[in-house]
Amino acid sequence: MRNLAFIFLLIIVSVNAQKKQIGVYKADNGVTYKLKDKITLNVGSDTDGTFNYVTMPLVSGDDKRGGRHLANSLFKIIGIEKYSGKKRTGVNIVAKKGLGLIHVDIINAIRTCEVTPCTQTSSTSPVVINESDKYDKLKKLKDLYDDGVINKDEYEAEKQKILASEK
Repeated sequence: MRNLAFIFLLIIVSVNAQKKQIGVYKADNGVTYKLKDKITLNVGSDTDGTFNYVTMPLVSGDDKRGGRHLANSLFKIIGIEKYSGKKRTGVNIVAKKGLGLIHVDIINAIRTCEVTPCTQTSSTSPVVINESDKYDKLKKLKDLYDDGVINKDEYEAEKQKILASEK
């Protein structure tokens, strides 16, 4: 199994070598990302908590998006690459934690708060929660607690915020 992971890593490195490698990237969130620095994931921006802009290239199957188990994880940056194509341009950060490898579309990950710090601010516009939104948020919060992403104190505090926002 380790040999297979190593072969995949070599393939990814050889494919990524064709992209323009850069050693430093100054992002919109004010952070300058460099090789060997750490990058902190926040939570996935999809409704079920999965990541839209953090992918796991060694995962088999069609959906390589990072699962919600990656929330609040710290990864070491091992590559920064600029890419440019007909449809998309951007900056991809390659990072690892143990044998786990991720790719982060850093511009979009910052925009959607999948990494911290991000560029969204909670005070820019008031949040209006209708009944179904409130219950959806409570369910998602409970899922995070059940999955061990947040502890009991965090769960209770966030639950009270959601319930208080109804008033």
